[in-house]
Amino acid sequence: MISVENISVEFSGKYIFKDVSIRIKKGDRIGLVGNNGVGKTTFLRLISNNQTPSNGRILITKDIEIGYLPQEIYFYKNIELKKIVIGNNKNLKLIESQINDINQTLENNNIEVKQQIFLINKLDDLHEKLNIIQLQNKEVLAEKVMKGLGFKRSDFNRKISEFSGGWRMRAELSRLLVSEPNILLLDEPTNHLDLSSIIWLEKFLLKSNCVIILVSHDKKFIDKIINRTFEVSNARIKEFSGNYTKYINHREKEVLTQIKEKKKQDSYRKNSIKLIEKFRYKKNKAVFAQTLIQRLEKLEKIEIDDFDISKISFDFPQPTHCGQLVYKCSQLSKYFDKKMVFENVELDIYKGDKVAFVGKNGFGKTTLTKIINKEESYDGKSKIGENVEVNYFAQNQNELLDKESTIIGYLENSSPDKKKSELRGLLGAFLFSGDDILKKIKVLSGGEKARLALCSLLLIPGNLLILDEPTNHLDMFAKDILKLALKKYKGTVIIVSHDRDFLSGLAERVIEFKNGRVREFPGDIDIYLN
Repeated sequence: MISVENISVEFSGKYIFKDVSIRIKKGDRIGLVGNNGVGKTTFLRLISNNQTPSNGRILITKDIEIGYLPQEIYFYKNIELKKIVIGNNKNLKLIESQINDINQTLENNNIEVKQQIFLINKLDDLHEKLNIIQLQNKEVLAEKVMKGLGFKRSDFNRKISEFSGGWRMRAELSRLLVSEPNILLLDEPTNHLDLSSIIWLEKFLLKSNCVIILVSHDKKFIDKIINRTFEVSNARIKEFSGNYTKYINHREKEVLTQIKEKKKQDSYRKNSIKLIEKFRYKKNKAVFAQTLIQRLEKLEKIEIDDFDISKISFDFPQPTHCGQLVYKCSQLSKYFDKKMVFENVELDIYKGDKVAFVGKNGFGKTTLTKIINKEESYDGKSKIGENVEVNYFAQNQNELLDKESTIIGYLENSSPDKKKSELRGLLGAFLFSGDDILKKIKVLSGGEKARLALCSLLLIPGNLLILDEPTNHLDMFAKDILKLALKKYKGTVIIVSHDRDFLSGLAERVIEFKNGRVREFPGDIDIYLN
């Protein structure tokens, strides 16, 4: 279906891809994996013809339809949701046009009988195709998809301008699924979905017959969907058969083998150099020494693949002292323009708790975190405990960064009392080093911005961490490091997340938001997820 032939993509003298060749066939469900900024999104843009390679070519089978969900989209705001999702069906309009043309031709009394029979048979075929893709069927599918992704029937006729950015992304995803393309390109499709919608999307994609090329940092999601893994690194793409877990197991063994072979080679090189230095100036051994020199020159140096981002290493600062009761609310209610978000909430959070706020989008998870952080008004009682200091990571934290500032400049402005050497060391732990720290924030990828936002969080002393969707845009290795740091943290943590793998083994208490009620779920996060 798709043949990628020796493509290269160069940007400011740096190769994103170099001489990459790959084939994608019917039945493929491909996961693109690799560190942030290595070119996964660029690959999707190339396949969708939104970007052209510097060299090489991409051949796609004729009449193949490609659907592409980017990380950011633009909508005409005055269109109704249902009209966007159903769209203008190209095939439907083409068949209707062909039927009209044939009917007009048949009205001509001068056409030959043979031609008339041919046109009547063709007309029957077109009507049969029309029945298959009739608009009524599209409406049924559209309703199924929109409901599966969390929309209510009352949303169908609302203008797209009335929805938030996350819900607009759901609308675009709905449109793509309803259009039933031959190839579906998805760039972080779960970023704006809640748990129930993610699980629904998993089931839908598994039943789909289309080729899927997927970028996702949701480990459970990508593991269930894909049957091939493309690792993007060092301007190359490596292919692996199987899902993400099989890929990880294979790569870990491969890298361990490389490490062993490199140790052997280094030992051989070291011993050879010693022998060369010992014998090169002795007449009876000079030929032997020259032979060793030639062997070393021909020896291909073993490189260990840059596979693991676990070089990121950090711990949250020790929490400042506070009382046992970190947060308490009673009879807490919140309304937006008379619309109830939740009411009569009773909740106690204690020192050292690791709490997950779970539930569908729009049920008040972020709203309650903002109330705790004293950013939102409310009815009832809400009180922070004695000496509690909140560190808040907002859902849109990436957007709050000063885009015109440099990386190091942003941290200097955030913590003017810190020495530049301290800030450089901290940035190094988040993989910002050398001249990278002089980059402007506006040129960073989503994952790099997320790392910088987390980095700045470490500079602020506190004892209550509130993290609203902290894993959005983080790659899988970075998420694992964040999870480990949170598990070791001795302070109190409140997490809003739809990432099942991230929450599993981390959250000890589960607070469920559902239909205006907020209650503690009787069980840990794994029981809730199952």
